[in-house]
Amino acid sequence: MAGGLGPLAELPQLESLQLSGCAHEEGPIDLSPLAAREDLVITVANGTPVRGEDAFAPGRIEFVRR
Repeated sequence: MAGGLGPLAELPQLESLQLSGCAHEEGPIDLSPLAAREDLVITVANGTPVRGEDAFAPGRIEFVRR
Protein backbone atom coordinates (compact mmCIF):
# COMPACT_ATOMS: atom_id res chain seq x y z
CA MET A 1 0.00 0.00 0.00
CA ALA A 2 2.58 2.48 -1.11
CA GLY A 3 1.42 5.95 -0.16
CA GLY A 4 -1.34 4.67 2.10
CA LEU A 5 -5.09 4.97 1.57
CA GLY A 6 -5.18 8.78 1.35
CA PRO A 7 -5.48 8.94 -2.47
CA LEU A 8 -8.69 6.89 -2.29
CA ALA A 9 -10.38 9.82 -0.52
CA GLU A 10 -10.19 11.72 -3.81
CA LEU A 11 -12.31 9.17 -5.71
CA PRO A 12 -15.85 10.62 -5.68
CA GLN A 13 -17.47 7.40 -6.97
CA LEU A 14 -15.99 5.25 -4.17
CA GLU A 15 -18.83 4.25 -1.83
CA SER A 16 -17.37 1.17 -0.15
CA LEU A 17 -13.99 -0.37 0.53
CA GLN A 18 -13.23 -3.90 1.66
CA LEU A 19 -9.90 -4.85 3.19
CA SER A 20 -9.36 -8.58 3.50
CA GLY A 21 -6.12 -10.32 4.27
CA CYS A 22 -4.14 -7.14 3.72
CA ALA A 23 -0.73 -6.67 5.27
CA HIS A 24 1.56 -3.68 5.35
CA GLU A 25 5.24 -3.89 6.19
CA GLU A 26 4.98 -0.71 8.26
CA GLY A 27 2.29 -2.10 10.57
CA PRO A 28 -1.50 -1.71 10.69
CA ILE A 29 -3.19 0.04 7.77
CA ASP A 30 -4.15 3.60 8.71
CA LEU A 31 -7.81 4.26 7.88
CA SER A 32 -7.86 7.83 9.23
CA PRO A 33 -7.14 9.52 5.84
CA LEU A 34 -10.58 8.29 4.73
CA ALA A 35 -12.52 9.57 7.76
CA ALA A 36 -13.64 12.79 6.04
CA ARG A 37 -15.52 10.75 3.42
CA GLU A 38 -18.80 10.48 5.32
CA ASP A 39 -20.40 8.49 2.48
CA LEU A 40 -17.72 5.77 2.50
CA VAL A 41 -18.39 2.47 4.28
CA ILE A 42 -15.39 0.25 5.07
CA THR A 43 -15.41 -3.50 5.71
CA VAL A 44 -12.37 -5.00 7.41
CA ALA A 45 -12.25 -8.79 7.12
CA ASN A 46 -10.17 -11.69 8.36
CA GLY A 47 -8.28 -9.87 11.07
CA THR A 48 -6.65 -7.33 8.76
CA PRO A 49 -4.68 -5.05 11.10
CA VAL A 50 -5.93 -1.44 10.98
CA ARG A 51 -5.61 1.73 13.00
CA GLY A 52 -7.38 5.08 12.96
CA GLU A 53 -10.86 3.62 13.30
CA ASP A 54 -11.54 6.00 16.19
CA ALA A 55 -11.76 8.84 13.61
CA PHE A 56 -14.97 7.34 12.17
CA ALA A 57 -18.56 7.60 13.33
CA PRO A 58 -20.09 4.38 14.65
CA GLY A 59 -21.29 2.06 11.90
CA ARG A 60 -18.94 3.28 9.18
CA ILE A 61 -16.46 0.44 9.70
CA GLU A 62 -17.63 -3.15 9.88
CA PHE A 63 -15.32 -5.88 11.19
CA VAL A 64 -16.20 -9.33 9.85
CA ARG A 65 -14.76 -12.83 9.69
CA ARG A 66 -15.06 -14.55 6.32
